[in-house]
Amino acid sequence: MKILVIDDDPSVQWIINKALGRDYEVLEAPTLRDGRGLLRDVQLVFLDIYLPDGYGLQFLEEVLAMEDPPLVVLMTGRGGPETVIEAMKRGAMDYLPKPFDLSRLRGVVKEGEALLRREEGEDRSHEFMTQSPAMEEVLKRMGRLAATDLSALIIGEKGSGKGAAAQYMHIHSGRGDGPLVFFTPARLPAPRVETELFGRGGKLENARGGTLVIQHVEDLVPEVQDKLLTVLEQGEYIGLGGRIFQLEARIMATTSKDLPRLVVEGVFNEDLFLRLQTLTLEIPPLRERVEDVPLLANYFLQRAAEATRSRVKGFTSQAMEALMRYRWPGNVKELKEVVERLVSLCRGQLVSLDLLPLVIRENREEPPFILYLREEVQRMLKEGEMDIYGKVLEQVEKVLLEEVLGLTQGNQIRASRILGVHRNTIRRKLFLFRKDS
Repeated sequence: MKILVIDDDPSVQWIINKALGRDYEVLEAPTLRDGRGLLRDVQLVFLDIYLPDGYGLQFLEEVLAMEDPPLVVLMTGRGGPETVIEAMKRGAMDYLPKPFDLSRLRGVVKEGEALLRREEGEDRSHEFMTQSPAMEEVLKRMGRLAATDLSALIIGEKGSGKGAAAQYMHIHSGRGDGPLVFFTPARLPAPRVETELFGRGGKLENARGGTLVIQHVEDLVPEVQDKLLTVLEQGEYIGLGGRIFQLEARIMATTSKDLPRLVVEGVFNEDLFLRLQTLTLEIPPLRERVEDVPLLANYFLQRAAEATRSRVKGFTSQAMEALMRYRWPGNVKELKEVVERLVSLCRGQLVSLDLLPLVIRENREEPPFILYLREEVQRMLKEGEMDIYGKVLEQVEKVLLEEVLGLTQGNQIRASRILGVHRNTIRRKLFLFRKDS
């Protein structure tokens, strides 16, 4: 990925180049005029708001009007919350105040890479390599759904291959030559979600002639759910500037949640659910197609071995039996990640039983809390966060104290007995939590 830094401060240029230059090609421009000529060569732009020859927010609109615009992160040492809001409204990917934290800088770059990979539609057809009769029926239904242009809902557990199913149906549809655009609204503030979907240079515009896949559709805030329903019903949408656009993309949505329950709880729009679930595809979890485990494991092993130039060739029979016994709560995604780690550990030509994680060797199913914790730590690592130990520990301690003190109605002596810690520890932690908030 190529990165462009448009800033007239040489120290800012130096810091970003020092932080990112080893892993990325970083181009520099001190003015908007100099940066304008480099825009088509880069995928990510760090843009200062106040420059000698213009205003960064106005230049942002010029960038986003390009046919294939790069992602833009705005920077400034001046400006308050209103500047941040305005930046997000106009379509910036993110905003960095100066002086910026280097871990946050690297995290923004990692997020940009992830967005670009989703938009490019990474080839995941391997997730439907199958010897399972149940999966063959799913493939037949995918073929039938691909033939229609109606919106579709893809459901399944985390890591089961919902994104791959959307890709498969897009490729085999009448829109296969058009763009495939993935959008994940989780952790984005509501104004930015609306901008990313309906704004100038947004996902609906980028998906014209192709398919837009909204991953984890339950994460859309209510007002955006309402707007999406209107788009599906009327076949048009109002952009942020008030202009009316025709819907020229097929919309698919994915979820691993119980949407009917969320409808009952008032969290998800009932009419939107009814509209989406007209065409539904359910992906079975990997434990229900255990015949596919050897096929997928050997495929992932071969790819990882080629990427790392490893001489590992396969699995011992005992190792493969253990892989097939395990229930794979994280599904295909978990299998892929486990195999990739095994390739880096293996020093011979075969992966042996002793190299497998203990939970797989002994066929233990990790509790949901541990699975969530793993996902959260992996997210922090991918986003380049620092002080992970402290952050995770703080979250756990806070939940423990809230729940136990709730049970004891604030009685710290009883809470200290239940937790097995001294009362002073509880008092100190509560003081720190209040101070941070």
